[in-house]
Amino acid sequence: MPQTSLTTPFHNYVPKAAESYCVELWQQYGFRLKLANHRQSKWGDYRYRKLASGQEQYQISVNRTLPAEAFLLTYLHEVAHLIAFQKHGFRIRPHGAEWKSCFRKLLQPVLTQPMVSEEVLLPLQHYACNPKATVHADAHLLQALLREKSLDSNVTLASVAEREEFVFQGRKFLKEKVRRTRALCREVASGKRYTIALSAYVEEANSTIAAS
Repeated sequence: MPQTSLTTPFHNYVPKAAESYCVELWQQYGFRLKLANHRQSKWGDYRYRKLASGQEQYQISVNRTLPAEAFLLTYLHEVAHLIAFQKHGFRIRPHGAEWKSCFRKLLQPVLTQPMVSEEVLLPLQHYACNPKATVHADAHLLQALLREKSLDSNVTLASVAEREEFVFQGRKFLKEKVRRTRALCREVASGKRYTIALSAYVEEANSTIAAS
């Protein structure tokens, strides 16, 4: 792989061993890379649009606040969307067989070099066999990816058990039911229900409520 300079957009965002690989994909597929601020609802996304001139534009965004290994996997997740689209067009499911195949192929160098720590490598090997729409569906991988996150609140809603209380944005909630990438939660004080992203950082309330 080619050597990278200190000016690449991936410097200090991905593990050092993965920087050249990330640059290689960026150069090969010619997309715009956006380093986004923290987003509660998602870690990254892929967007395509066709201009009036007929020119096609591709953009991948990744939250700049993610730990390096989480940033790397999110980046590859979104690149897999781009490749699947270029190969198969619009007539595929977002996280169907075509995307899974592309993502598995992109993960191979990460698994074989390797480019991540041993703590992440082991659950990632299992996850790579059948990638899900989000790493939040794999509790072991998610825990490994966020183990070094240094925030005032370093617990994600994904790690909170159902029927357990937590604090989010200064309000206490009860986690009721998981719905893919979000969870149905009930605010304790008002009884109102909300859906909150599993990737949201929350505080532990250290108590549970009996089912009603």
